[in-house]
Amino acid sequence: MSLIPIVEGRSRRGAYLPIVFVGAVALMSTLPRIAPHETLQWTYIGIASALALWAGAVYLLRRKDDQALCFSTRLAAPHYVQACLHGTIYVFWGFYWELVGYNAMHLVGQILFAYSFEGLLAWSRGKEWRLGFGPFPIVFSTNLFLTFKDEWFVYQFLLIAVVFLAKEFIVWQRDGAKTHIFNPSAFALFLFAIVLISTEQTDKTWVSQLSAMLDTRLVDPDSKPYLLVFALGLVAQFLFRVTLVTFAAAMMLFVLPSIYTALTGTFWFVDVGIPIAVFLGLHLLITDPATSPKNNWGRFLFGTAYGLSVFVIYGVLDFYGEPLAYDKLLFVPVLNLLVVRVEQLGTLLETWSTKLRERVRLPGYSPNWNLVHMALWIGLFALMYSVEYIESDHPGRHLEHWQTSCADDRPNACRNLTETLRSRCTQGAVQQCAELSRLYEEKPDLATPLERQIWYGFACDAGASRECDLYQQNLTARMNAELEASCEAGGSPLSCFVLGSGYVKGINRGLRRPDKAYPYILESCEQGLGKSCAVAGMMHQFGFTQTRDLERAVTLHERACALSFTPSCAALVEIYSSADFQLADDEMSRWYRAKACAIGATPFCDE
Repeated sequence: MSLIPIVEGRSRRGAYLPIVFVGAVALMSTLPRIAPHETLQWTYIGIASALALWAGAVYLLRRKDDQALCFSTRLAAPHYVQACLHGTIYVFWGFYWELVGYNAMHLVGQILFAYSFEGLLAWSRGKEWRLGFGPFPIVFSTNLFLTFKDEWFVYQFLLIAVVFLAKEFIVWQRDGAKTHIFNPSAFALFLFAIVLISTEQTDKTWVSQLSAMLDTRLVDPDSKPYLLVFALGLVAQFLFRVTLVTFAAAMMLFVLPSIYTALTGTFWFVDVGIPIAVFLGLHLLITDPATSPKNNWGRFLFGTAYGLSVFVIYGVLDFYGEPLAYDKLLFVPVLNLLVVRVEQLGTLLETWSTKLRERVRLPGYSPNWNLVHMALWIGLFALMYSVEYIESDHPGRHLEHWQTSCADDRPNACRNLTETLRSRCTQGAVQQCAELSRLYEEKPDLATPLERQIWYGFACDAGASRECDLYQQNLTARMNAELEASCEAGGSPLSCFVLGSGYVKGINRGLRRPDKAYPYILESCEQGLGKSCAVAGMMHQFGFTQTRDLERAVTLHERACALSFTPSCAALVEIYSSADFQLADDEMSRWYRAKACAIGATPFCDE
């Protein structure tokens, strides 16, 4: 139970109120952050129009009912306390990552949308609109774990809508009162995660970048993100008595990976003890007092199950090559469904522990037992901090560790080394491209001949001359046919790219055919490889093999920039800022400069 009472205001009629929020959403479409991007601007206009139509329909249906179209204020402690804590995280985070400030106006737009949606949903169902701080923690927590990129931002509004629909319609009777079953944010995040994984559309979101960028030590090694989250969590744990949930989950994520490291010599979470996004999830996703157990043993079991689930799901996602950023999201709704059973089991254990205490004459629970739980959590955090399990320069961050571990054939070491080298190679690191090819030669079981050929081609495109020779040597008629088939199958943009790159460089069986390269490069772009979109854009921008067409070049660069390929964002800045081009536009130049900075092109941050 919260230590802070809920404050409620009197009810009054306010048919005008939705128009205030809807109008604010519509006005946001004119802001400099939104207006230059046509798709984004129409997203805000479309959302505002839909809300306005809904508000008009509700007004026509309910205008003659004196009891309808009413609102009251309801200031619930879990809402405004969490809003303050989340807001502090955003402020801290914003000092280190431009993306936070870049998306700040989107947070405002979602909060306005959330108020409108919540109120219209209540009035549509003949209920009173209870105005409070509820939308703030929902929007803040949702965006910490999943945010869509500008080009697909309409789905972010859908995500917030699903949160409120789940909260309103998916309910049950618990302790004699009707309440929502799921943590609202966690349920919507779960649904969208499943869809994004199954449709392979994660690149439409910032989810992977968010998981990484929450760790501000990547920018400033002296920053203390874990310490901040821990300190803010203590406030909520003291007020809402949910300490055992976080403590038990963190304990499992300390013990299980530590056992794995002791047995294998490598690391479960690869380059960190507990990922910062998971650590944040321990405080935000499973500590909702309305959807977690109400007794101490139940909370302990609840947290233990969550910690175990994150450990297992991370391994499953890694095994199947799916984005690892979803590990903290996928089991929360299952736990919410099991909360009554967990609470019942907790009651049973509490009864047994009471009988045991009576038998050995131990003192019973004190009214301030939560302070004991907080002391245990502080002790565990201090232990993890002191042994550099968290907030440290983790050995897994260094390539040398995985090189040594792979040479020693430790579990998953070579696979982790391969993924690290692939990531750096795709970012243009020639040395890592060359090392990847040598690793494939030393350990042929890590890749099929086709996969090796693809990475030879990619390394060659990056500038590795030895890999160019290997690509040519292995490009038999059969291998060329396999590359063609892989490209045509529609699931291998790298196959298409290396075929196109090979024709540009003249290493496809000695044929230098830049004109023949374009269809392969474009197909790779269509399949979602940002670098290919950039190359196709440059072909049009500079008239290389294709007719010089700046509008087509801009379209392709925009797609590459949307896929977080920073050189294309930089190209758009050049196109829109140079008088030599006919598309000069200062507003668009500033817009793409901000985006380039937001996704990691730091030279643009200082201009």
